[in-house]
Amino acid sequence: LLVILLVIGVISIPLFIMLSGLLLLPKSETAASTALRAVRRLLIPLFAWFSLYAWWDGFYLTRPYTQPDLIGMVVMSNMFHLYFLVILAGLYLALPLFRLAWTHASKSSQLYITGSLLLLGLVIYAVQYFVSPQQNLLNSFTIWLPYAGYFLFGALAPTLNINTRLLKWIAALSVGSILWF
Repeated sequence: LLVILLVIGVISIPLFIMLSGLLLLPKSETAASTALRAVRRLLIPLFAWFSLYAWWDGFYLTRPYTQPDLIGMVVMSNMFHLYFLVILAGLYLALPLFRLAWTHASKSSQLYITGSLLLLGLVIYAVQYFVSPQQNLLNSFTIWLPYAGYFLFGALAPTLNINTRLLKWIAALSVGSILWF
């Protein structure tokens, strides 16, 4: 049971990002309305919850933070468990560019862009893990990059014609990785 809960926890953020791409990318709205929605739905809750957790951690648990400590936490995206809001904020900022590229790209170009961004995310995390494990390469301005491929794949997936044999292989690999883990 613990392994299943751990796997669900690990895949929940990429699935949430894909669902966000599915719902946000096809919309036709201006960059200003996208930015306004991002402020209302992401930045205000992120600021409020980050402030609450920093206060709780600093006041109640007697780990006082100085102003440079708090600024460093924000810049390095050390936002407790709220990092997914920072990821979504970055994706919201890139959304007008993604929409522009997405609407003018052919299906094969969409596949190429999505695959390239998924590969970029894999490379970023591989470099982080194998080359520089002690130093965090990502910060609040770049933490969304490894998830950009998931975001685009969310919009692309419903348009793909995936045959049954491929789905069986994906299911077998998924079950195998859960059992292996």
